[in-house]
Amino acid sequence: MRGVREQRFRKLSETEWPFVWNHVKVASGKGPLPDEVRIRTLVDNSALLSGYFRGFGEIGLDRQSVLRSVKQKRKFLKEIQSFISAAEEFFGDPDGGSSDGVRYDPWPQRKIIGELRELILILEQQIEREELLAREVEPAPPNTAKPERDKWMARLILVWTDGCKLPSKNSKHLRGFIRDALRPYQTGTLTERMAEQFIERWNRGKIPRPSRAPFGMFNL
Repeated sequence: MRGVREQRFRKLSETEWPFVWNHVKVASGKGPLPDEVRIRTLVDNSALLSGYFRGFGEIGLDRQSVLRSVKQKRKFLKEIQSFISAAEEFFGDPDGGSSDGVRYDPWPQRKIIGELRELILILEQQIEREELLAREVEPAPPNTAKPERDKWMARLILVWTDGCKLPSKNSKHLRGFIRDALRPYQTGTLTERMAEQFIERWNRGKIPRPSRAPFGMFNL
């Protein structure tokens, strides 16, 4: 199989989806079924947002990611401030007034300085918000504890519990739901035992809960 970064995302086909949906129907028993279209969309989005496929991935909300964003914004802020200082020196003060009392400015481009000052205010507000956020979010777990497939499987469990309103107990139905959702992309690589161990770790709180997806793509 080619490296995960070289695979392109695609939705589950009409022949692949029924295997996944059947686990929901069986596990629901005589209870009401969730909306199939919505659940199918959430399952597809679980793959898309996992970071497993080239060109897609979730927006990280761990502490290190937020602090990196703050560092980048602070660097950009300093560069803007340096540019403003150089621009003010270059443009100088506007020339003297005209006959109607309005000052003549030979450099109308000077207005960029005011626009950049407004940008500085926006950046300072964003930095303040992100510094507060960095105090609240958890540190990123070690890389070995969160491969892309783990994020994918964790999102599938959320689809099962929050979307389908089914328990996360380590049942054959949940294991089958996860395995059949991944099977078209990873034939033979996710065993029954691996799925079982992952669910056990999830139920013990050993798997980080995926961050909220951007643009309402995974809002359960």
